[in-house]
Amino acid sequence: MRRLLVVLVALAVLGTAGYAAWRHFLAAPKVPTKEQARDALEEAVGLALKGVELVQGEKGVELWRLKATWAALRQEKGVIDVDSPDIIYKVGKTEEPLRVIAPKGEVRDNQSFIRLWDKVTCTYRDYVLDGTLMTYNSTSRLMVFPEGAVIVGATSRGNATRLSWNLATNVIEGEDGVVVHWSRADAAAPNASGTSGNPDRATHAPAETAPAAR
Repeated sequence: MRRLLVVLVALAVLGTAGYAAWRHFLAAPKVPTKEQARDALEEAVGLALKGVELVQGEKGVELWRLKATWAALRQEKGVIDVDSPDIIYKVGKTEEPLRVIAPKGEVRDNQSFIRLWDKVTCTYRDYVLDGTLMTYNSTSRLMVFPEGAVIVGATSRGNATRLSWNLATNVIEGEDGVVVHWSRADAAAPNASGTSGNPDRATHAPAETAPAAR
């Protein structure tokens, strides 16, 4: 009788343990939050960084500085994904900075190429330029909005289906259906692709405006 009682108790213990294991197996797995996943990645392999800052310069002159709330090194070699990038660019020989912000971005090829997307906003002096996608080549210092952009200034407003900004010369060029009103003193001669203008000169130009060539 005593042996039977011991066996029954053992079976009861095994049954309780088996039921608990079965419930655990059937329970839906807990999905980690975005923050938990980032923290786990950071602790495990050290490839995620909070509050990252990247800088590039030439001959002692800082050309751009990028700050982001979070960054991760992708498995693809040399690609850094960034959240809420905030970049300060040097424009021409001026001291006024060009600030560019966006929700998402990436830096690749040893910081020689930057890509921002979703809602890209550029602020330079009295000018605000908005676009959905921006690329920047550090070698040529050319900023391109391949999906178009809208630029608004104190004395000008325009848009283009494709827009490029040469930060070395501070010249903006638009292609394919450009509609830009620069000050008359800065109206550029038409070319095959559209029109161009210099926002550095346009800031100090007379208020009288004339439509640029299309």
